[in-house]
Amino acid sequence: MIKNVLSELRKHRKERGSEIPFSNHDEFLVWSDEVSPLLTFDKGINGAFSQRLASAKVTKSLSPVAYKSNVNECIGIVNQAIKKLENGMSVDQSGGRTRTYPHDSIADVFFNSGYKLKLALLSVVFAVFLAGISVGQSKFYSQIVAPLLESLKEPGNGSSK
Repeated sequence: MIKNVLSELRKHRKERGSEIPFSNHDEFLVWSDEVSPLLTFDKGINGAFSQRLASAKVTKSLSPVAYKSNVNECIGIVNQAIKKLENGMSVDQSGGRTRTYPHDSIADVFFNSGYKLKLALLSVVFAVFLAGISVGQSKFYSQIVAPLLESLKEPGNGSSK
């Protein structure tokens, strides 16, 4: 099966460059539809490809430079998958967990992490929430901050509308 995946990926190999090797966006989408199922042998590679593919779809109409960069990253991820299979690393090396990259969002890190990190992040959010409640009920807030905010809301405070 791995040899079949490798031979299929080799058929879809493209070269990165200053010019995109696709004549249009639809050709890129067809290529990505054919390549994406072949990358499921490694969760990290598959996730990185899916993320760059989504970025390419979004940036297509927004920024040609970002679009070209995302398409080239997709090509690079496929080339890395080919190298990985050629070197005999056919099994996901991440130990069952997906790898996180520095550019992942907090939500990605949260959902792809272990329970200890989830518990720590939820604890921080809860602590900030409780701190906000306690500050809102303090004498400092009721005697200094609340009257200041009220004076800013009054129409005759000298600000122009």
